[in-house]
Amino acid sequence: LNQGKEGVRPPKAQQETKMNADGKACERKRKSEGGANFPTALAALLSPTHQSRTKEDIARAAARRTKTVQDMRAYLNRIGLSELCKCKGPKVRSSEARTTSLRSSPSTTKSLLPRVVHITGTKGKGSTACICESILRRAHGYKTGLFTSPHLVDIRERIRLNGRPVSRDVFATAYWTIRRRLEKHEDDNDDGDNLPTLPGYFRMLTLMALHIFANVQPALDVIILEVGMGGRYDATNVLDDIFHEREVVCSVTLLDFDHTRVLGSTLPEIAWEKGGIFATRKEDHKVTRKPPFGNSDESGNDDDNGVGVEIESKGKGKNDIGNCVIAQHTDGSRASRTNQIAKKVNRDFYCLDSNVDEVIAVFRQCAQNEGDGGTLHTVDSSGASVRHLLASSSKVLGLAGDHQYGNAELALTLCNKLVNGGGSNDNDDSRGLQRYHTKQDENERLVEALAAVSWPARCQTVKTSRENVTLRLDGSHTVQSMNATKAWFQDVVLQKRSPAHGNHTVYPILIFNCSHERDPFELLELLTSIEWKKVFFCKAKSHRPSPITPPTADEILKQHGFPARSEFMVTATDSANSWQATLASLWKHLSSSNNDDDTIHEERGANDAEFTKNSTTIWNELKSLDVEGDVEVLVTGSLYLVGTMLEEIEWAEASADDFTLAEIR
Repeated sequence: LNQGKEGVRPPKAQQETKMNADGKACERKRKSEGGANFPTALAALLSPTHQSRTKEDIARAAARRTKTVQDMRAYLNRIGLSELCKCKGPKVRSSEARTTSLRSSPSTTKSLLPRVVHITGTKGKGSTACICESILRRAHGYKTGLFTSPHLVDIRERIRLNGRPVSRDVFATAYWTIRRRLEKHEDDNDDGDNLPTLPGYFRMLTLMALHIFANVQPALDVIILEVGMGGRYDATNVLDDIFHEREVVCSVTLLDFDHTRVLGSTLPEIAWEKGGIFATRKEDHKVTRKPPFGNSDESGNDDDNGVGVEIESKGKGKNDIGNCVIAQHTDGSRASRTNQIAKKVNRDFYCLDSNVDEVIAVFRQCAQNEGDGGTLHTVDSSGASVRHLLASSSKVLGLAGDHQYGNAELALTLCNKLVNGGGSNDNDDSRGLQRYHTKQDENERLVEALAAVSWPARCQTVKTSRENVTLRLDGSHTVQSMNATKAWFQDVVLQKRSPAHGNHTVYPILIFNCSHERDPFELLELLTSIEWKKVFFCKAKSHRPSPITPPTADEILKQHGFPARSEFMVTATDSANSWQATLASLWKHLSSSNNDDDTIHEERGANDAEFTKNSTTIWNELKSLDVEGDVEVLVTGSLYLVGTMLEEIEWAEASADDFTLAEIR
C-alpha cells in the first residue's frame, strides 16, 4: 500500500516496545539537532513510527484500509480539526473574511475554512490539480493550498501554498504540533478499535496538509486535494458535511489499470473505488454496492468490514455494468433525506469522457446514490475549448503533451464551477467565491494561467549543466500513459531532426525503472520501437515497501506467451539489482524481436541495456559523453526514478516562505 503504515495496532506489549524504541531514538535526534525542526520531523516520518517495513506491518495496513475514513475522523478530532468534516458555520467569501479562530486551541475551532477541489483518477490527477491551482491563483487571485503525491526530491513538495512547497519551518511545526496532540491520546481506546496512536506515513502527511491549510497565515481561499490511491478509502476523503454550506467540487480523470491488487482487477471495480469521493457522507458506503473483488487476500479486503459490501444476484438487469452490479436503495427514510437535501444544494460531479462507458456508468451511479442525487457531467477530453482559448492569444498550454489539454479542460470546468458556484449567469456568484477581477480581465489572466502552468515530472524538460544534454522526464507506469510519453518524446526527436529545426543530430538515451508490482512487459515493448543509443535500467534511491516477491524474467515472458532465450538472460551479481537485471532481460528479448517500421526504430542488439549502474554513475557518464549533436535523455517509468534523476542534477524549487504557521500546544 502506498498509504504507508495504516495497520491496526499490534499487541500492546509489542506496540509499547516498538513505540518506545522509535520514540526514544526520535527524541534523541530532536535534542541533538535543536528540537522540533525539519530534519527531526523528516527523520520521524521516514522511521518505522510511520512507515510499514515488514510484511506483517503491511498486512495490518491492508486489513485496516476500509477503516481509513473513520480513523482519519478520529485523528482530526484529536488534533482539533473535526470541524473540517462538519462545516456548518457561516459561508466564507474570501480569505480576508476569515478570522484566526483556528489558531488558539482545538476547542475554539470554527468552520471558517477554504473551499475544496477534490480530484482522483489513474492518469492526470496530479496535472489536473496543478492546472486548477494555477487557474485559481493566477486568473482569479485566490490564495491556494495544494496537496499531491508522491514527491520527487523534497517531501515538502506534497504540500504547497500558492504553488510553492511549504517552508521547512511550517512543515516541522505542523508535524510536531500534530504529533504532540496525538501522543496525548496514547492510552485512548474508547471504541475498542485499537486505533494506532500515530498514523501511517500518508495519513500523517494528509493530517499535516489539512492542519496547515486550516491554520496558515495569510489564510487560504481554496485547497486542492489529490487522492493518494483509489478514493473511497483514501485519507483525503474525509470532507463530507462541508457540502451543505459551501462549494466542494469533485472529479475523476482518466482511469486505467493500476494498484489492481488493492483496487480491483477490472475497470468497474476501480471506478467504484474512485467514485467514493462523490459521497456526501464519507462513512456511509451502503448505497452503491461494491463489485466482485478478486484479490481480497492481498488487499486486506476479504470481507465487508462493516461498510456494506454486498454482491447482488447474478441476474442481468439495467443496472448491471460488466462485473459491477449497482444496488438500488429503497430505504424511505434515506430517500426522504436525499430529496430534502438535494433541494438545498445542486451537486455536480465531473469526469473525462475518454473513460469507457462501463466506468462512466459506475460514476453516474455513485453520483446519484452516494452524492445525494448528484449529477455526473462528462468533460471533453480533447480539450477543444482550452485549445481555442489559447490559440486566440497565440499561446500553448504550459504542460507538454497533447493529452494534457483534456486535463486542462477538466481543470477549467472545475474552477468555473467553484468560482461561479453553479450560477446561471456571469453575475450570479451567490454560492461562488468573491471575484477579484472583472470578467474580461479574468479571461486574459486565464490564458496566462494556462500558458504558465508547470508540473514537475509530467512531460518535463530540464536543460542540464552540459549544454547539449537535455532531460525529458515523465512518470509513466501504465500502457496509456506510456503511449502518451512515447508520443511526446518522439515528437521532440522528430522536430529536432526536421529541416525546419536545423536537421539536428539526436542521440536518444533511455533511463527506465518501474515497481516490480507492475507488469513492465508492455511498457518496455512500447519503448523498443525507438532507436536508443543507450539504455539504462536504474534503481531509484527511494521506493515504497512491498510485500510482493519480484517475478523473474522467465515468469513474465511465460505470462505473455513469449519464448525465453538463454542468450538474452542476464543475472545480477548484486541482489540489489536483481529487478533491474530482470528488466534488462526483458528488454533484450523484446528489442531483438521488434521489427516495427516505426519512424525512429532500429533493431536492437543483444547487449544494449545496462543495469548495474546507479543514478550518480549514469549522470556522470551523461556529462562526459563525447558525441556530436543533441543528447536527448528520456527518464520514465517510476516517479521515484524521475525524482532520483532530478536530485542528481540538483533540481529544486523555491519554498513558500511568505506563509507562517503558529505552533499550537
